[in-house]
Amino acid sequence: MTYDAEEKRGQQLTNNEEYEQTEQINRKFSKLASRCRATIRISRRVTLGLVFTGACLQTLSTQIKQPQYGSTLSLLASACIGAAPFLTYQFLSSDKIANWVNNG
Repeated sequence: MTYDAEEKRGQQLTNNEEYEQTEQINRKFSKLASRCRATIRISRRVTLGLVFTGACLQTLSTQIKQPQYGSTLSLLASACIGAAPFLTYQFLSSDKIANWVNNG
């Protein structure tokens, strides 16, 4: 092998190593982005479920004739509806979504 051929071979190895490092970084970033997307997706579904459940419980509480059951359902409805903004603030705030999009 000539000196030029050995030098090219060394450059190819260096390029392959750089490629492998880049691929490794891309895989780590992809896993992180997938986790962030999953957190956002789950948080949206849970928030929607809490609001829907709260609305159903509140409607049901007005239809029940026994006051102790109606007030219990009303309290549960309030807890569900009150938890939705907290969840939105913790996981779905515009800053967190924008941060994920900008880093993604």
